[in-house]
Amino acid sequence: MEQRINIKLCEKIGKSASETWLMVNTSSVSERHRRFKGGREDVQDDPRSGQPKKRRTDANVDTVRTKGESTVLTESADSEKKTRNLA
Repeated sequence: MEQRINIKLCEKIGKSASETWLMVNTSSVSERHRRFKGGREDVQDDPRSGQPKKRRTDANVDTVRTKGESTVLTESADSEKKTRNLA
């Protein structure tokens, strides 16, 4: 989120994409450096709120394929998506 805000600010003040890239990457390095200097050891991202990302596995792909054979996704005029079983 912070990077998006920085990118938006750079665009608003007239920075080019190249200048923005340099500034954002510099600020990212500075932020991470500050965290490590403050005692952080973990290099992984912190947990985030919201729904976790799904992982693509062979089992998940097979499940979707199986359901896809018997289900149709329809979209009404008001863009509400609905599923309907063919059986």
